[in-house]
Amino acid sequence: MVTGAIAEITETGVRMENGQDIPADVLITATGFNVLLFGGARFSLDGAPVDLTEKVAYRGVMLSDMPNFAFAIGYTNASWTLKIGLLVDWFSRLLAHMDGIGAASARPVAPDGLKTKPLLDFDAGYIQRALDGLPKQGTRSPWLMSMNYLADRRELRSRPVVDEFLRFDDAAAPVLEELPTLLAGPGDTGVEEIVDLGDGRSMCVRIDGPADGPAVIMITGLAFDLTAWPISFVKSLVKEGFRVVRIDNRDEGRSFRATSKAPSARQLLSGDLPEDQYTVEDMSEDVADTMRALGIDRADLIGFSLGGMIAQSLAAHHPELVRRLVSICSTTGDPDVGTTATSTAAMLMLPGAPNRSVYIRGRTIIGRHLAGPGYPIDEAYEAQLAAAHWDRSLNPHGESAAMRRQIGAIRAPGTGQKCSRTSRPPLW
Repeated sequence: MVTGAIAEITETGVRMENGQDIPADVLITATGFNVLLFGGARFSLDGAPVDLTEKVAYRGVMLSDMPNFAFAIGYTNASWTLKIGLLVDWFSRLLAHMDGIGAASARPVAPDGLKTKPLLDFDAGYIQRALDGLPKQGTRSPWLMSMNYLADRRELRSRPVVDEFLRFDDAAAPVLEELPTLLAGPGDTGVEEIVDLGDGRSMCVRIDGPADGPAVIMITGLAFDLTAWPISFVKSLVKEGFRVVRIDNRDEGRSFRATSKAPSARQLLSGDLPEDQYTVEDMSEDVADTMRALGIDRADLIGFSLGGMIAQSLAAHHPELVRRLVSICSTTGDPDVGTTATSTAAMLMLPGAPNRSVYIRGRTIIGRHLAGPGYPIDEAYEAQLAAAHWDRSLNPHGESAAMRRQIGAIRAPGTGQKCSRTSRPPLW
């Protein structure tokens, strides 16, 4: 055995750097291999090439800003397959969560200022030679490529599958592409549009599904916009051939804002509301006029909370527009039938949020309160819904006044009583 550096290959063998000639009949090179990441595949996102060296590993299974992409690298200090099994379990849970909320894609977003280091802390030559072309890892969880089985088992199996770094994208657009029955045209693209009703009223709607399908009108509740409906629910209706119309109520999302003065907390509690306070019936007229503007003769109504009351009013005053009615966690408006818990009413009276982060935190707190201790919410997902609500609102800083006007509509005299005197269509 000779150890040393080869200076050159000669006709009879090799010459070492120390001048020694070593005769050889056969030379077999064994210089090692180079890592070919992901089999040498080239990636692009929305048509733009992706530089993997700019990406950061997330939980050792995904890469920052790469939707629906997963990989697996095992332990370098223990059995390789121990880590692979944990990663597959975690990613399977993520897919199940996406199915549950109807998300088309999930992508991790690295926080600003995240410190990074090479992807693998491993001295093997084939790794060291490849580091310049590999993604990075962070210096803290969940961006760290952990090599600790006990810690990984806790992080990847026991803790929630989502956190503040994961973003889930709407599945509505891919659903539309899957439907050969979709007829292209205004209102059938799965995008938002503004419907002008006249008299200063304009309603924002989003329409999904075939243009010739039976219409389903979805009406949101107090302080919710049309993004609050679970996409998986919308997707299931579209797959059944329905034309799904989600609506922003007045004073929410991108629909028009009322010009009346918002009632104070004292007025809401006493019932002594401003003379120009609108009612649930007025809100149901918004929906009826929107249906007419869209050319919808009859529809199935689905409303939750305040949306359920609006749907009941619409069915009572315009039964010719309604085929079937679904009222979810709602009431009639009659205080003798059911009303808001005192603890919930107190939370709704709090001042509006001064900025986006406070609003998101407040919505998450209210969501946790409404769900109750027996039904923990997915806080990361709820925070994302709140962020979407804030970002698409015409006047996010006016949400408090808008909410008080909507509460005033619920408290306005006549709400609920008019419905009780009119026959209703069959319930779903």
